[in-house]
Amino acid sequence: MKVRLIQAAIAIALSLLSLSPLAAQASPANPRTTIDQPDDFSGYQVHVVYVVPKDVADENLDTNGAVTDFLNGAQAFLDKQVGKHLLIDTYQDKYDITFLKSQYKVAQLSKKSVSGSSDSSVGEAGNLLINEYAATQVPSTNPKSYFFYLNVSLGNSFCGYATQGKSNWGIGFSDPNCGTQPFSAPTGQLGVNYLSSTFVHELFHSFSVPHVCTDNTDLMLGSDCSNRERAQAPITIDQSRTNYFGGSKASLDISKLPVWSTPVSRSSDLSNVAAGGFFGTTITSDHSPYVIPGKLSPEFTWSWPGVSLNSLSTVSCSIQNKGQTITNNFPSADVKLYSNFHCAFNVPATWQIGSTFTVTESVSSGPFHGSASVNGVVVRSDLSRDLCPSGGEICVVGGTAHLPYKCWSANVPKLKLQQLINGRWVDSRVVPTSRDKSCPAGFSGLLPSVTAITYKMAGLYIYRWTTFGTKSSLVTTSAPFLELVREAGMPEPTATEIATAESTERTLIAQAAR
Repeated sequence: MKVRLIQAAIAIALSLLSLSPLAAQASPANPRTTIDQPDDFSGYQVHVVYVVPKDVADENLDTNGAVTDFLNGAQAFLDKQVGKHLLIDTYQDKYDITFLKSQYKVAQLSKKSVSGSSDSSVGEAGNLLINEYAATQVPSTNPKSYFFYLNVSLGNSFCGYATQGKSNWGIGFSDPNCGTQPFSAPTGQLGVNYLSSTFVHELFHSFSVPHVCTDNTDLMLGSDCSNRERAQAPITIDQSRTNYFGGSKASLDISKLPVWSTPVSRSSDLSNVAAGGFFGTTITSDHSPYVIPGKLSPEFTWSWPGVSLNSLSTVSCSIQNKGQTITNNFPSADVKLYSNFHCAFNVPATWQIGSTFTVTESVSSGPFHGSASVNGVVVRSDLSRDLCPSGGEICVVGGTAHLPYKCWSANVPKLKLQQLINGRWVDSRVVPTSRDKSCPAGFSGLLPSVTAITYKMAGLYIYRWTTFGTKSSLVTTSAPFLELVREAGMPEPTATEIATAESTERTLIAQAAR
């Protein structure tokens, strides 16, 4: 009997709630839709999702006007308190409210705690609903915050929750402890309905506002304000205009976010955020990020302090090299979970070794957005970056190679460079030797300038060094070496192509020796 009396009392209290989600007399709304409809206006907006858990009956609150009413109550409250209202998503001049029949039961949505939420006792609903909803939608071209409303209780000590920080979502739900007096009417003792106030309160959390304990009438008074009891007086929004709306003592000044009916000037807009740092693979010599032609690049990652990125955020990663740009966007047709997205690229095999590239990442979560870039260099698998490696076997047309050499006896004053052409060793140049610190005492080397060759044509070039003008009549030669020169813009030669060139070199040298 006692239980029935309590339930009856709750029912009476909720019946007084003129903006209650149970009100059947609410104003009409758009017909039901399971997708985000085309937006009436461009730019930031708040999108509302009516969620019915798997084990809960559908009460049609998206179409019978109940959700519409608490949104209207929120806007009226904001207009009265701050003289402006939030930009809420509309379709054909009515609130665009998406219906989601969740695959999760109430117990699943209530399970576990969510790190970083405005209440440590809240459930897993945020992560689950964000991923579930995102998987059903075509990505919006406008930045949005999302408010999920459930006509069930997900906790007995609060009426909603959100990530406390720069985020893009909040949750509100029904609970007997939320809808009773003095929250029972918008013009009652507190001046606003509990669902309307919850809607604004949780969105303010997502705008980075924490609980504020300095005023016992403030909307952002929270359960962790242990020394404050809510006054039985109309709820206010930062009366002093110093904490979070008009000032920034508690958080950033959200009056300067582009979320309001009154536009914010570009000079004062606080929605832009800066990356905290880049965390990418580097080359040990100068710590430059790198990519390898024909390979999947390492992942490029930035930290975004205070910004919560999830499956309803948008991310764009692009890499640019010599006028060619590759862009990966999230979400995409293939990747709809943020946890599965990686800022990495399939690098074309034609990208030239030693050329530079720029990777840019742009992120957007709710009203917050940021962009960051990093420069890097195209390298080979061994991380070398010279277009024509010193002492190497490959070069490109227009590139300059430094031919390899050995240390010669100090009594060798000159060397002759010979090239194998049509089966004969042909003199190419005569160069003087010089003291070389890399050679042991009593030996000479070559100045870098005399070992440089710039190629004008692609092909296979075979060379050797031979002594010239020595004090003895004995002539010695170095082992032959090759340069495989390819056209600029061609892929790097593969190991097989180099092995084939080396085999051809041996054959030609053998033929020349006959």
